[in-house]
Amino acid sequence: MVIIKFFEHGKIDPQFKNQISDVINNVLDSIENNVIFLEVHLFSTLAELTAYYTKEVSEIGVQTSDIFFAMHDAWRGYPRISICLELLKDLPKSVWIGGIIHELGHAILHGSIEYYVFSPPSELTSLTRKYDLNIEYIYRILYLLSIAIKDYEVTNLFINTKFEESQYPFIKHILQVSDEEIQSWRLSWSRYMRILHLLTIYKTLACAKPMLNTKYRNDINKLINSAINYLPPKYQKMILSLLNQLEKLHGNISQKLNMLCSASINRLIKPILKEKI
Repeated sequence: MVIIKFFEHGKIDPQFKNQISDVINNVLDSIENNVIFLEVHLFSTLAELTAYYTKEVSEIGVQTSDIFFAMHDAWRGYPRISICLELLKDLPKSVWIGGIIHELGHAILHGSIEYYVFSPPSELTSLTRKYDLNIEYIYRILYLLSIAIKDYEVTNLFINTKFEESQYPFIKHILQVSDEEIQSWRLSWSRYMRILHLLTIYKTLACAKPMLNTKYRNDINKLINSAINYLPPKYQKMILSLLNQLEKLHGNISQKLNMLCSASINRLIKPILKEKI
């Protein structure tokens, strides 16, 4: 029996809390797991969520990504899910339900600290000397690749289960490319910025990759191609080549990350670093 502890930050509608509780119990009762304890933090506003995560990052010393309507972490050694009402209120229900189920997948698969604290492999750190990269940049690459692996594993967890259908609207949503993202690429004038931009796209496509083995394969394939359509063809090829490496990874999370780092260095990072500006 999983112990689920809710924390409310701000004013939370009891009906919404019950909806979330029903989703959580449905997933944990249906998918085989070893979850013993789960914290669920409900935030009324973006400001409350941001303040909470800023404090956590400062205290624990971890790197986090942008803020989303639903997130998972295990920085304290156990799985925690954070959900922000302000960020999901304008989303279709099918999208935010799918997103919460996705985060529950992380709680099932990645609910301990070893999935969040990594040391960069020597193959990656060796780039600091040759290409004048700082260690913060190396850790950012490592972070993006670790997210790619974990998101790929979560979507794969739900394939051929009753939750497969729930992931389609969520993944369709995250594959949408905003004008800001296109503008960000246009402003990526340095090789270093290009690499981070491409790996940010890559982690999103990694989440979608397992859906290519479902009845949604044609739609997902079109969405993936559309998501990278604004990139020059050579960069599209780099991302797609790296995407195919995910199913070849094996071992524990550190071993998988080392393998993906190596593939990324050879297929994307070094080729871009060697480009002439």
